[in-house]
Amino acid sequence: MAYFNNCVFDVCISENSNDVLCHSVQAYVSACQSANTVVYPWREIASCVMDCSSNIPNSHYEVCGTDCGHTCASSIDASCEHTCSEGCFCDEGFVRSGGLCIPVEQCGCLYDGFYYNIGEQFWDSTCSQRCQCFAPNDLRCSASVCPPTMNCAVRNGHRDCYSPMSTCTVWGDPHYITFDGAVAHFQGTCSYEIAQTCGNVTDNDLEFRVVATNRHRGNMVVSFVSAVDVWLSQHGQETHITIGQNRRVKVDGNAIDTPAYQNNDLVEIREEQGLVILNAFNEFIVHFDGHSSLLVRASERFYGSLCGMCGNFNGNPADDKVLPSGDPAPDDDSFGHSWQSDTSTAGCGARDQTGNADECPSRQRYSDLCSIITNTTGPFQSCHLHVDPAPYYFSCVYDLCLYTPANGMLCSAVEAYETACAILEIQIPEWR
Repeated sequence: MAYFNNCVFDVCISENSNDVLCHSVQAYVSACQSANTVVYPWREIASCVMDCSSNIPNSHYEVCGTDCGHTCASSIDASCEHTCSEGCFCDEGFVRSGGLCIPVEQCGCLYDGFYYNIGEQFWDSTCSQRCQCFAPNDLRCSASVCPPTMNCAVRNGHRDCYSPMSTCTVWGDPHYITFDGAVAHFQGTCSYEIAQTCGNVTDNDLEFRVVATNRHRGNMVVSFVSAVDVWLSQHGQETHITIGQNRRVKVDGNAIDTPAYQNNDLVEIREEQGLVILNAFNEFIVHFDGHSSLLVRASERFYGSLCGMCGNFNGNPADDKVLPSGDPAPDDDSFGHSWQSDTSTAGCGARDQTGNADECPSRQRYSDLCSIITNTTGPFQSCHLHVDPAPYYFSCVYDLCLYTPANGMLCSAVEAYETACAILEIQIPEWR
């Protein structure tokens, strides 16, 4: 009687809602079937028709059916209970894959109790093998290891090789990839707050601020990073470092040689493989080529405590492109302009022009040129697992559409991806 009384009560307070009636009866049907009691068709009598084919294509309704042997996973390993229940079940020749009914030949692979779709790649439990599902139950694994600077770990339920540091990249005309992976395109020619500590910083109380200054270079539509200023402070000790064009470095206003420089135990400055590298306790590292590519790396200690054009480093790319107020930026231009630094020179940006990369008659040609970045058999294939090539590829096409391949734009775009791979100590063969 409990189900009946509950049904009457629910229907009364819902003013005779048919949906409420259907849910009440369905609850009783489920209880009966769980007790192995036979239930006969009831939905048409109660006007509770379940429209399976519209909600799940290639499916139909059964009052007493089972998915055992009719899902991709159970079709591979059908060790499941044949429990009867009502619901939507796949038509003949189709099996359940997630919330869909797909042809049996489109099923994936089962590995260590987990199901993987065709095309899906994953690491084994020790990151000693990289596996890929090619066809139904056709799983191929090959020996592989994480790069020296990365660790095997599980984050958000996904096992992969993760760097203990996250990287924000600024390059090209310029493009911005935040610590969390959001992408922005902004061509302003002032100085901009790239990254800085904004929240509570614990442990060694290291605080930093990075400002990049952009300048035109022959084309009033695009700009490039021409100088980087870094401020560091810890326990009352402070320093200001400027890296200009051609990798010229100043510390607190004084020019220095960069092969090896130590500043009061606060930062190490060196030049390596065409990059000036600022390293503060391996917790905060800046790489700049003195031309157009800037990388800012921060350890997990700064998680959720940063702000600027590189985002807040909280693992969520959706909340990176915000104004200093914390409100979402309506577009990339508003995002960039809002982070203009108070160190900008007066009148900067007055001659900026807006380009339109959508109007690009040579897009296919430029796409072919930039595909060296994404080519799965090309020189960068070993890096694809660790640095997503897609943002670099699309930004490469964007640059060529605005600037053409002249003036080394193609090489600069490819070099940006090469640098992102190199800081993880991934060896890239000659590609030029």
